[in-house]
Formats: sequence, structure tokens, C-alpha cells
Amino acid sequence: LLLTAYGKDYYKDSQTNLFWTGECEADKTWQQALIYCEELDYAGFTDWRLPNMNELANLINPNKHSPATDLPNTPFSVFWSSSSHAGVADYAWFVHFNTGLVYYANKDYYNFVRCVR
Repeated sequence: LLLTAYGKDYYKDSQTNLFWTGECEADKTWQQALIYCEELDYAGFTDWRLPNMNELANLINPNKHSPATDLPNTPFSVFWSSSSHAGVADYAWFVHFNTGLVYYANKDYYNFVRCVR
């Protein structure tokens, strides 16, 4: 993760060329998270989306905790990815940025969202 800040609005990871929102949203189900990112008009861009499991996991810094990332303004909480669990249709993958844990949860749970483009 090699971040360039564009004010507080968004960050670019120079290793992946992905842009991340500077802010995140709380209390979204998986379906709400997908829709939120797809409809987001933020920092002059409208092509935001919910990151997949690998993109989100790439934000983990294994040498840090609380939060386990270098991305600023990241709560010590669970963030949805767009990746469904292959074996259980009602579950999707998430990253817990308190510990850096990658796991899955029921899509009806309420978690945080950070969008990518």
C-alpha cells in the first residue's frame, strides 16, 4: 500500500492504481453497500464501486492493528467486500480492520463501507 492523499477526499494506492474514498459509511447491509457505492457521487467521480475481497484485503498492514491499515479514517470495524461466499449464497466476505481478519458474514448484517474506483 503506497498512498497519495488528494486532500481528505480520496487516496490513490500507487501499487494497485486504485482510488479509495477518504470517508466511509456505517450500518449498511451487503446489498445496501453495493447500491451505495454504485450510486455514489464523491470528489467529482461517479464510477465508485464496492471493492472485491482481494482489493479490500490489500489494504491490510499485517504490522498494524486498531486499525490494521495505513488508510486514514478507517474505524476499527468490519468492512464489506463485493465478493459473495462461493459455498453459501447468503454470505459475503469482509475485512475486520481492528485485527486484519478476512472472513465472511451473513449479507443481512450491518457493516462499514468504503468505496473504490
